[in-house]
Amino acid sequence: MIARLLRLIAWLASGFALVGFALLCARGLFAPQPYDATERGLLELTLRLVAHGPLYAAPSTVDAPSILPGFPLVASVLVDALGPNLLWLRLVSLISIVALAMLALAVVREETENRTLAVASGCIMLAGYGLLAGNPAASRPEPLMLLLALGGGLALRSMPGAAGGLIAALMLSAACFTHAQAVWFVAAAFIYLTREDRGRLVPFTLGLAVFLAGGFVLLSHFLGPWFNYYVWDLPIRSLRFDGLGMLHFIGGRLLGTLGVLTVMTVLSFALPTRPWRGPGGLWPCIGLAAVAASILATQNVTPEPQALAICVAALALVGPISMHRVTQHLSAWPDSTRMTGEGVVLVALVLQFVALFADIPPGLIFPRV
Repeated sequence: MIARLLRLIAWLASGFALVGFALLCARGLFAPQPYDATERGLLELTLRLVAHGPLYAAPSTVDAPSILPGFPLVASVLVDALGPNLLWLRLVSLISIVALAMLALAVVREETENRTLAVASGCIMLAGYGLLAGNPAASRPEPLMLLLALGGGLALRSMPGAAGGLIAALMLSAACFTHAQAVWFVAAAFIYLTREDRGRLVPFTLGLAVFLAGGFVLLSHFLGPWFNYYVWDLPIRSLRFDGLGMLHFIGGRLLGTLGVLTVMTVLSFALPTRPWRGPGGLWPCIGLAAVAASILATQNVTPEPQALAICVAALALVGPISMHRVTQHLSAWPDSTRMTGEGVVLVALVLQFVALFADIPPGLIFPRV
């Protein structure tokens, strides 16, 4: 009876997160003006591509955002066909976020065989984007980058042989040309293959040499010296040490709003069966890479809320898988039962939704007129 009630609460919370995300997107999708400098920069680069002009030029302001060519290339297809409107750029980001949630749902369903966990994973990702990562309707390169990076991880997880390694290398390389933080996911995949699947390490490494290194050389040649400025110089100049920002992220977000997912993931590393072992071990590596990427993002001169989305997306995928593994281990103890383990999972899910909803700013629900 208690387990059924908890399951119902988890499904209701998932539905509330889905509806809330949809309302937030509908409220901000048709805003006529760019939300921030990044959205203005994305629109400017997209329009240059449509007009067949040079993609990169000297920055007009000292705080120009570092934008890679991946997102403008995708958005330019829509803008060229449908006209110069911010709506098309925002749709690229929105579709990427929804696809990310569906990918998380599919992965968690496959890894845990638990439908409630799978649906909650996708809805936690949407709730995290809506509540923690700024305006979810704004056009941003991070969702597209995450979709490509996690898609590459899925190819590495589900496709055997050299084909899986090459496709993963292609998708991860495309992610790196969309947002620089994807390099962390490349490192996670490389470390996982080095420890657990050396048979595919060679095709994966060769794929990275061709797609990532070769692509960088070609783009440097065709896009000119300002490409290197936006890829290397601008991000490095924007870094500075901010201990308070790092502590706020770790204490307020990682251990606060996302605390249940974080704690469950940490606990999974203490299990007798190490979570990074076996075919599904790639996902904990990706989770650690996402945390590292988000911590580095706090050291930016102008930290952006969307940087937290990298951690939200990874924990929404890795956290439920870790919950399942921890409770499976607990239910195998003497005097424990399967229902006991399922109850713990449901309680953890409900607590995570409570933590997310408790962090909703009042102005988000009742905007000032």
